[in-house]
Amino acid sequence: MDTIEMMINVTIADGNSLSDVVDLGDCAVSAVEVPAGFEGSALTFQAGSTTETSNLYDESGLEVNFTAGAGRYISLSNLALLHGMRYLKVRSGTAASPSAQSGSITLKLYLVAL
Repeated sequence: MDTIEMMINVTIADGNSLSDVVDLGDCAVSAVEVPAGFEGSALTFQAGSTTETSNLYDESGLEVNFTAGAGRYISLSNLALLHGMRYLKVRSGTAASPSAQSGSITLKLYLVAL
């Protein structure tokens, strides 16, 4: 099992579904802690090697999507899905159906060193 190196906060502002960009440095996301006030049932992502990010898809052309809910700690069993990107945005909902938050929420991303 990989050791958690650090935790960073990512905020989705009131009325939005997409967070600001965060710099993962030389780490990968291994878990996400979803706060009690989260509205929605999925987390998706935008990623990139620069702060100009794009929707994140896997090698099959499917949007990388994690089932989420308020008050959950989500351990990512397939670290490869969020490996190899420097910058990341988190979205509530999907690219086709984003879920705007009715209040600002802060998710915690737990990172492991690459």
